[in-house]
Amino acid sequence: QYWRFKKENMDFILFFKMGKFYELFDDDADIGAQELNLNYMSGKRRHTGFPEKAFDKYAKEFIRLGYKVARVEQVETPKELAERNKILRKQGKKTDKVVRREMIQVLTPGTVSDETMIGHKDANFTISICEEGDNIGVCFVDTSRLKIYV
Repeated sequence: QYWRFKKENMDFILFFKMGKFYELFDDDADIGAQELNLNYMSGKRRHTGFPEKAFDKYAKEFIRLGYKVARVEQVETPKELAERNKILRKQGKKTDKVVRREMIQVLTPGTVSDETMIGHKDANFTISICEEGDNIGVCFVDTSRLKIYV
């Protein structure tokens, strides 16, 4: 399941929810250990992690260092998985072994709107330029104040 998200977001640090923790795997784990002194956890695979309540702290630090963060959450409980598998079995279909997960948030240095994550009170602009024939459109978004300028 992890690689389904990671292969499409290789340039993001993937915060992968596992129970009450976020875990970083493989190269992301190495970056977490080197940049933020996260401790490696035991197991066959390189991984680091932290409690879910520390999400803002670690996301802010990665953003401050110029990394992009993708947040993958569990969108069903183990009990809901069991119920879903019960229905799938009755239908003669293959059951799942893990709870469903979805990428619910993407944070980059240019798109963060939370002042505590931006780390300053100045404007934080993102720009988009569109060209169609002889016409050019420009849009600025101040993500720190949620204002759009066209």
